[in-house]
Amino acid sequence: MKTSGLGLCAFLLLETTSAFAPHQKPITEIIIMRSTSTDNTCPKTGNPLPNLPIPDPLLSLTPGTWAYDTMSRRLNKEILQRTYEENEEQFNSPSFANALERFNKLRSELDDAANTKLRHLEFESTDGRSAGIVATEEAEWLSIMQPYIDNGDTWLSAPWLVTEFYAYRRLIEAIGYYDKSN
Repeated sequence: MKTSGLGLCAFLLLETTSAFAPHQKPITEIIIMRSTSTDNTCPKTGNPLPNLPIPDPLLSLTPGTWAYDTMSRRLNKEILQRTYEENEEQFNSPSFANALERFNKLRSELDDAANTKLRHLEFESTDGRSAGIVATEEAEWLSIMQPYIDNGDTWLSAPWLVTEFYAYRRLIEAIGYYDKSN
């Protein structure tokens, strides 16, 4: 896709979506914004923008690449393993049994990342946040994930950036991060 003379300004502000900071624009509006100014500057920062075609997204399909290694090995065997090891006592406590089951299911999906199709996130309206914030986040993630779920994408065939953010949101889901009873 070419920018057709318009600058392109990309922001990676997942942590400041309206679900986390209500005064911010939703993530689906923030990830990519086109500049309509004629001076080719980013409307958010005022920084100059290149007039280059937008590159294809990084996928995790090619063995030997950083993206492939991240999604097919590193995320599970290093990052989630370390998460488990650093919180082993909590994970193995009776009150955390459901979270451990969900955590292990996520890890199992990543063990077979090439064949495991992505799914929508599961949201609980009783997770401790206001219903409005939960509904907003759910709508944003639905919008982000729908094309890849409709396409039957796996952890490796969807764009790496999407699966990277998705993986950490799935971790939040698995451990019941917002559940005040945890």
